[in-house]
Amino acid sequence: MVPLVLIGRSAAARRLADDMCASAAASCVLVEAEAGLDAVDIAREIHVRSGRAGSFTAVECAGAEPRLVEHELFGESPRRSSDLESVSPRAAVAHARGGTLYVGDLAELSASAQARLARIARDGEAWLVDTDGSCRLNVSLIASTSTDLESEAREGRLRHDLLRHFTRTRIVVPPLRQRADDIPLLVESLSTCLSENAGTPVKALTQPAATLLSAMPWRGNLVELRHAVARLMDVAPGPVIQLEDVLAHVRFDGVLAPPAPGGTLRSARRQFERDYIALVLQHHRWRIDDAARSLGIQRTNLYRKARQLGISMARPMHSS
Repeated sequence: MVPLVLIGRSAAARRLADDMCASAAASCVLVEAEAGLDAVDIAREIHVRSGRAGSFTAVECAGAEPRLVEHELFGESPRRSSDLESVSPRAAVAHARGGTLYVGDLAELSASAQARLARIARDGEAWLVDTDGSCRLNVSLIASTSTDLESEAREGRLRHDLLRHFTRTRIVVPPLRQRADDIPLLVESLSTCLSENAGTPVKALTQPAATLLSAMPWRGNLVELRHAVARLMDVAPGPVIQLEDVLAHVRFDGVLAPPAPGGTLRSARRQFERDYIALVLQHHRWRIDDAARSLGIQRTNLYRKARQLGISMARPMHSS
């Protein structure tokens, strides 16, 4: 099954897929992804596309005790019998032989673990503890980060040699705010998956609902979108998710601010219509025909409604 993060037809989604294909043969890959973008799924897909016979092994560093992470990666404390890094036969590095080792949140590694991983990246070999012999690993190393690793290195929290190994091949995962055109497909995929798991019918999305969801910033990316779709599937009363369902149950996080209490229902409705139409126009980069189609009204009606609400139809000079 295609990872959710790869679903879409936007230019950003196509670039991501191309970058993943190009990185399949690399020995070290850095996946730069904001929180909530499923970097481990990107790494797993690169492993699949690489055709490596070995397994995919993942070690997450964020939130874990650094000493335990180092033990998971390398096993026992090093007993150096050569210039090679030593690892236990059942450690993650040894288990990933012939395959892929994924290290989530690279900058969270301890200084000693960074030094050991840098030696693995440099040599491609390790000394196996208790076997008294060296072993060619033939492993692809993939690491992820949600921070600026160059800054981490300048401030002494990341080894420069480790940074050099991983920044030779970089994949930048676009956040959802750069993939507005993909949101309806992502929602459809999530809705189908949730419905299959629950044994319930799939709920479709109306065009106005899809337009509003597409225009939201999704600062939590796929994690936030998953929660929103699960909520909508739960609370939408009919077989279709309507605009009203989105308005009632999805946090807008500053995209559409709720009207201040104290006004009349008519003034609140007028304010919402103004904000919503302006948002749709912005989403479609002031292409009037596309905006009218999304709103389900005629082009002439959109012009009339905009005049009534005081919305400028002129495209801002800075918009692209």
